[in-house]
Amino acid sequence: MSLVAAQAEAPRGAAVAELVGELHAFENLLRDSYAAGARVSAAFAAAQKAEKLSPVAGHQFVAAISNAGVQACGALSATADAHRLLEKLGMRLGFDVKAYGDGGKDPQEAIFTTGDARHARSVA
Repeated sequence: MSLVAAQAEAPRGAAVAELVGELHAFENLLRDSYAAGARVSAAFAAAQKAEKLSPVAGHQFVAAISNAGVQACGALSATADAHRLLEKLGMRLGFDVKAYGDGGKDPQEAIFTTGDARHARSVA
């Protein structure tokens, strides 16, 4: 069976659940990357102090790591935008999508909060 045929036979909600799960996994990676950058900055400051270096020693490194953190934050903001776009798309396709994105998530619609599509209805 071809991949296209296999995908056509999969329940409609399963593909959406996979999409949402992957989006959440991506957000978690971005969050973890941001946190790792903060730990690098803290470790640099501790090493700088332990070595009794001037606070301006290595400022280019601090600037580079700080810039990476800002970019990770920008990527997280972009995923929030993606949530809003996914909500609009879901509504157009007939999914019951509630507060999704910046607001609270609706626990009644688990497909968009947990990736669980077992209860999703199919729209012909």
